[in-house]
Formats: sequence, C-alpha cells, structure tokens
Amino acid sequence: MNACPPVGLFIFNRPECARQVVAALRRARPARVFVLADGPRAGVAGEAAACAAARAVLEEGIDW
Repeated sequence: MNACPPVGLFIFNRPECARQVVAALRRARPARVFVLADGPRAGVAGEAAACAAARAVLEEGIDW
C-alpha cells in the first residue's frame, strides 16, 4: 500500500517548473496525481506552445 496521499498538480505555461515538480513527485510516487491545466490566453504570443510544453512534461514524466 502506498502511504502517499493523492496529489493535485496545477500547471499552466511553465514547463521547467512542471519538470521540477514531477521530479519531486517521482521520489514520493503518489498512487494518484490529479492534474489541472489551464489553457492559453487568447492573444498572448507563444503561450499556446508553452502550455503544450508543460503538458508534455507530464506525459513523459509521470511514469510510475
């Protein structure tokens, strides 16, 4: 049984921050990670790519 409680992870447009948090979560290995991701704001240049990059970190990083 995993003693680590479920974790709620909020992400937006900072893939490097998401990468650091996922690295910390990997050490704890929670059984459940609930991810809440906001979408890009209309008219903000480059934000769609940054949001997609943050989400991609979770796809490749949560592997336990």
